[in-house]
Amino acid sequence: MGRAGIPGRRRGWSPIPLSAGTVGAMTTRSAAGLDGFREAVRDLLAAAEVIGADETGLRVAGKLHWLHCARTDKYTLIGCRPNQGTAGIDALDVLPDFDGVVVHDAWAPYECATRRGCAVKRWESKEVRDLLAGLSQQSGGS
Repeated sequence: MGRAGIPGRRRGWSPIPLSAGTVGAMTTRSAAGLDGFREAVRDLLAAAEVIGADETGLRVAGKLHWLHCARTDKYTLIGCRPNQGTAGIDALDVLPDFDGVVVHDAWAPYECATRRGCAVKRWESKEVRDLLAGLSQQSGGS
């Protein structure tokens, strides 16, 4: 949802009307208070023993973009990019300094972590789905 959509959707939250300009100004001020936060989270993730990595598509101004994330049980770094592959992953800037285990869903661009020296572990649920799909195809099932 863009800034312009927020005032109309928040009517039930508070009796105080907010214009799109007010929401935009609040967002800008809030973001300015986060200087150094992204870098601190990136450093904490890069120092972790194990991180999870994932992505999902979403629409931004009517165009497909990709939301990439790197996370532990305590920290999450999310980035939205028009790039789906390694460029989107690289924009998070976690993997270049990471030498632990990357847990992911077997999406091919995550194999870049292996080339950088990281150990890679696929989500076990993904492995089970792949195994069941293969067995189903062998038996002629759907």
